[in-house]
Amino acid sequence: TRPGFIAIRLCQLLQNRLSRLNLRNFHADEPKPSPWTLAVHAFVKYTSPWNTVSAGGHVGDWSVLHPHDSDQFAQADDNALVLRGKVFDKSVLLLAELGRPGQDALLAREEDLRTDIVVAGIPTQKEPLSDALLELIQPGTIILTDSEFPATKRAPRKLRDRLGAQKARAIFCRDSGAVTLIFDRDEFQIHTTLGR
Repeated sequence: TRPGFIAIRLCQLLQNRLSRLNLRNFHADEPKPSPWTLAVHAFVKYTSPWNTVSAGGHVGDWSVLHPHDSDQFAQADDNALVLRGKVFDKSVLLLAELGRPGQDALLAREEDLRTDIVVAGIPTQKEPLSDALLELIQPGTIILTDSEFPATKRAPRKLRDRLGAQKARAIFCRDSGAVTLIFDRDEFQIHTTLGR
C-alpha cells in the first residue's frame, strides 16, 4: 500500500462531503503508523474545521461520556465514543462496540448511567454490556447491533441468553433487521424491517 496516496485520496473523497466526523485516539506519532493512521492524520491536517471530542464534551445535543483524553487502550473498541442524550423524555445511551476495558473505565467514572434505551455493538474481544454495566444502566430496552455476517459480529447463544434474561426488552438486529426508533412527547415506538 502507499500510505501517502491513501491519505490524499481519503482527503479528496471526504472534503466537502462530511459536515461532521468523529474519530478518536489515533496516534500519528507511533513508530510505524498504519496507512489508516496516516490517512486520518492527513485528513485532520488538511481539512477544516476540525473538532476533537472526549469525555465531558458534546456532539450536538449528545454528551460524550467516554473516552477521556488520557485514555490509551490497546484495542480500538475500548476507545469507542460513548454518547448519552435525551429525546423528549427518553434517555438514550450509545455504546458502539465498547470492549470490556472500556466498559470498566466507564463504570469507574460514571455513578449514574440509568437509561431507557441502550444501543451496543459486538466488540472484537469479550462481550458487550457486562452484568455490572447493565446493573448501572438499568435499561428498559436493549438494542444489540449484531449481524449474521461476519460471524465475529454475531451474538453468541450465551450472550443472547444473558441479555434475554434481563428485565429489559432485548432486540438483536440479526433477528430484527434494521431498527428504527420513533419518538414523540409521550412515548417511543420501535419498528424493525423484519417485524420481530
